[in-house]
Amino acid sequence: MKKLLLSLMVLATLASCGKDNKVSSGAAAATTTTSPVINPVIANTPAATALISKIDNPTTAFGMGQSTTAGSGQGANCKSTLWGLIDYCTYSSSGTTNGKTWNTLLAEQPNLQLYFVKNGYLKTSGVSVGSIDVATKQAEIKSYLTTATDIQTNGVQFLIVTPNGNYMIDTRYSIKMNPSAIQSYYETEYFYIAK
Repeated sequence: MKKLLLSLMVLATLASCGKDNKVSSGAAAATTTTSPVINPVIANTPAATALISKIDNPTTAFGMGQSTTAGSGQGANCKSTLWGLIDYCTYSSSGTTNGKTWNTLLAEQPNLQLYFVKNGYLKTSGVSVGSIDVATKQAEIKSYLTTATDIQTNGVQFLIVTPNGNYMIDTRYSIKMNPSAIQSYYETEYFYIAK
């Protein structure tokens, strides 16, 4: 009996030799890194790279354009953006500025309402600046880039072309005011006034 126990102990010792007491899970798990925007059509294009960098740094890359003075009895200044592809208007006093950037103005007046024109008509209700979440806007704009078939820029404005429509991102405005214009089969919409 002693010989049997000794033999079993020797076998158990030999069987355990070379084991590291780790549980094998088969092949090693692959590590992947993902970009916030995965789109092979526009991947690594200078325009897309520049816009993604701006989206990731919204407080310094957006909203540095001068806000305009708005008031009663003044007309809208309508003009074409990037190569005339989308028209939009800003309400201004003969194009004069109040000396503040859009970021400064919106920070000082969180209850300021942003109004947009949709299909030729001023939307009756504005959107409160304070109710717009920057992270949500960042994700929204990146979602347009995810489906983009083309992106064009003049360095300040970025036109994102998608199967669902064209989206104008104007970095002179705060990221909260973007897209500053949308053009699709069913609608056009553009930023009009902050008051």
